[in-house]
Amino acid sequence: MLFRSVTPNLPEFALLSQDLLDKSAYELERSMQLFAQQLSISLLVKGGHSKENPVDRLWHQGVMLRFTSPRDPGRDVHGTGGALNALIAVHLTLGKSLEEAFKSAKATLYQWIKHSKPLGSGQRMLFPGIS
Repeated sequence: MLFRSVTPNLPEFALLSQDLLDKSAYELERSMQLFAQQLSISLLVKGGHSKENPVDRLWHQGVMLRFTSPRDPGRDVHGTGGALNALIAVHLTLGKSLEEAFKSAKATLYQWIKHSKPLGSGQRMLFPGIS
């Protein structure tokens, strides 16, 4: 399975799609579908910038997958989108379905976020030594 994807967060996707940031979930998902279909890609929009509990959304070949995770207060972590994309690719390579790969990747990423390390006084960096 070829997995060509783009992984913006919510503000980045608003810029890419030239849409407003404050959209309903339905409008966001419709924008994702149109954007992904125009570029013939999978689109994973990270939800960590939302005001509620984060919902990561993945549009892939006509299917929208949604995964929620609890917000970890005080953990403004850099690099989660790219790490999640890489983890999904690893699990797909291991023969998992996309949904299984996404679930496994999210579980691993959550552990990495929990064990992230501060970078000075700014964002935290993922610590993949724990999985």
